[in-house]
Amino acid sequence: MRQRSLYVITTALLCTVVFILGVSARAGCNHDITAWTNEQLHGFMDKYGITRHPKDKSVSQSVADTVKYYKDAAATNAEIFGTKVDHVVDGLKNRLEQHRQLSENNIASVIEGIQHRLRRLELQGELSRDRVAETLDRMHREAVQKKIMTEGQWNDIYNDVLSSFEQRQAWYQRVFSRKTDEASSSLNRWLQGVHDRLITTASLTEKQADDVIANLRNSLVSTTDVSNLGNKRFYHHLKHELQKKGDLRKDQIKTVMDQLHDDVTAYKVFAMDYLGDKYSNAQEWADDMGRKIKDTGSYTMDRVYDWINYIDGHVRAYLPTVLGGHREFYEKDMHNAKDSAYDTIRSAVSSVAADWKGSASAAARSKASIEAEVSSSASSLHGEATDTINSWHKQFSDFWYDQEREFYRRMGYTEAQIEWVQRYLSKVFTDEKALTKSQVDRALENIAHYLEDTRTQSRAQVQHQIDQLRLLIEQWRHKACEKGHCY
Repeated sequence: MRQRSLYVITTALLCTVVFILGVSARAGCNHDITAWTNEQLHGFMDKYGITRHPKDKSVSQSVADTVKYYKDAAATNAEIFGTKVDHVVDGLKNRLEQHRQLSENNIASVIEGIQHRLRRLELQGELSRDRVAETLDRMHREAVQKKIMTEGQWNDIYNDVLSSFEQRQAWYQRVFSRKTDEASSSLNRWLQGVHDRLITTASLTEKQADDVIANLRNSLVSTTDVSNLGNKRFYHHLKHELQKKGDLRKDQIKTVMDQLHDDVTAYKVFAMDYLGDKYSNAQEWADDMGRKIKDTGSYTMDRVYDWINYIDGHVRAYLPTVLGGHREFYEKDMHNAKDSAYDTIRSAVSSVAADWKGSASAAARSKASIEAEVSSSASSLHGEATDTINSWHKQFSDFWYDQEREFYRRMGYTEAQIEWVQRYLSKVFTDEKALTKSQVDRALENIAHYLEDTRTQSRAQVQHQIDQLRLLIEQWRHKACEKGHCY
């Protein structure tokens, strides 16, 4: 009995030591920086792109204190991430070493490659079975081509790693079962901490903090190169989204941005150390190029929208708001010169935005081509607006199909997939009773699951499609109400 108790205690202590060592390894060597030279301190600031001191009033403004602040914060972040990845990688490493089918160098190479890719997925909140399978498939080609292992040896590794992740359910199964967030649990815990700090520091309501976190999450997962986290474009896009939402005062936005600057910088320091310096960004360039192009296009369009908002502010007395609320397709007085000019601008921007999403080459579109788009859009504006205003009475599924079919086709969806969405919409939105908020939310969630399962777009891109679909529902409801059919 005493031997069994001793065994249990020893095992528990061993597990504790392993856990602590794992966290320490993820956090990096947290040396005392009091002995650091001025060159070392500034080297740290340069490496992580830190350009200003934290807004924490308890932190002095010296470079040494700034470095210590972010090193400590990064160490705290390291305690949130890595447990799942370490468990998978350590288990795989032990089994490979026991079977001794591969050389030590090849084992180290495989382990480092898998660990790096799993960590990337974890930081993006995508540590799910299907995404792990995708990244292993890409490694498979490299491992076999370089003759690091045989096909059979790779299959053993593949099955070993995947066995640690939940089997992905079909979208209809997930609707009727409890939703799990294992794939994004680490990221969710970190975001929850930011959420709680925002409520305290910026005096936000729960709903306001949720909206900020949703925008922050999108910005994080769509930034494929962690060294770009917190750069000028990152904050410009994030701030633009908060301003566009219109729920926060100017002073609240400033406080939120200051808090997010500190949190994102600490996250960046941790993330760069977590992924390590050995892997250059070029290694995953091909896999992430689609998302990078999307980021570039979105940022450029933010600048165009800023320009449109500036114009809107000067003619607001005459024109309805377009970017801040329901997008009106047709103004009551089409002969009004100001309305017509505004419609021209709006139509052109929508067209340019669609082109950006549909074509990688359009990411570098020049100012001259935007102006040409504005000019060419004016001639067909009246006809398009008239066609749209007459479509309010259609069943919503037909309305959606008319508006979005070509866009979805350009995104890479097949005709069968597009028709599936149309059929689903026709079954769900049959009358006014189906347009309650809960019904709409549930329907959009199911469609999002279906689109994700097609693997045509990234999760962030699918979410953008769902946001557009929600907007179309509101537009259709609004137009129907104008004609006396309020839902």
